[in-house]
Amino acid sequence: MHKILLVDDEVATRDLYQLYLERNGYCVITASSVAEALQILARDRICLALIDVFLNGDNGMELLKGIKAARPDFPVVMMSGLGPEESLGGEALTGGALAFFPKGLPLDPLLHHVKQAVPRCSIKPARVSGL
Repeated sequence: MHKILLVDDEVATRDLYQLYLERNGYCVITASSVAEALQILARDRICLALIDVFLNGDNGMELLKGIKAARPDFPVVMMSGLGPEESLGGEALTGGALAFFPKGLPLDPLLHHVKQAVPRCSIKPARVSGL
């Protein structure tokens, strides 16, 4: 089963996305901060990271940059519930994200992006050191 790292500081969103993806056959490990995400990426064999742009006190774009510096081929999908999606999406894609989507309902875009990204998984740990 493919392991997905879901990084979001909003508990309700994180729990909803985790439940939805698990019901669709994925193993989901969650993190609420960049530091927690880095620990998981160093420890577990994650094949995809879903990262919120705005984390409480952290910057999801910085995590994206760190992941891409360590593993350019590692699939990352960025998401946000705040801000102008066009500029955030452009920045995320320029930074190496496979996709960007606005958080919220319906959840179909989430599953769509996961299904597109998982085949790119190389099942190697994304060893990313501190940012």
